[in-house]
Amino acid sequence: MFKKDIMTVSPKLLLLLLLLLLLLLLLLLLQLLLLLLLLLLLLLLLLLLLLLLLLLLLLLLLLRLLLLLLLLLLLLLLLLLQLLLLLLLLLLLLLLLLLLLLLLLLLLLLLLLLILLPLLLLLLLLLLRLLRLLRLLLFTLLYLFLNILKFAAYHLK
Repeated sequence: MFKKDIMTVSPKLLLLLLLLLLLLLLLLLLQLLLLLLLLLLLLLLLLLLLLLLLLLLLLLLLLRLLLLLLLLLLLLLLLLLQLLLLLLLLLLLLLLLLLLLLLLLLLLLLLLLLILLPLLLLLLLLLLRLLRLLRLLLFTLLYLFLNILKFAAYHLK
């Protein structure tokens, strides 16, 4: 039996080793590629998560703005309601003042009537007395005229 040298390698074995090494390199490359793909997927997932977070923040901000707008609208409505109530109150006060003024005018008219009515009655009584005196004077004058006529007729006979 002849001894083979350790340093000498058969070409088949060398080819096998080379193929094995190539396979290992390919596996390593594939692993690197998979790792890179995994990293890319992770990065994409992180980006999507970040985008989702940003969208959520934007939605929260919009919701807050919408709530603020609703509150502002509610405050404006309350202010308008207060203004309407104030206007209604002013109108009621104005109506009350007008009614009070009308009542005062009626009271003044009544007072004037109460003051003038006795004066008018007194004037009417004076006129009636004057008419009676005039009638009495007329009757007296007529009586006197008739007596003068009688006297004249008596003396002319």
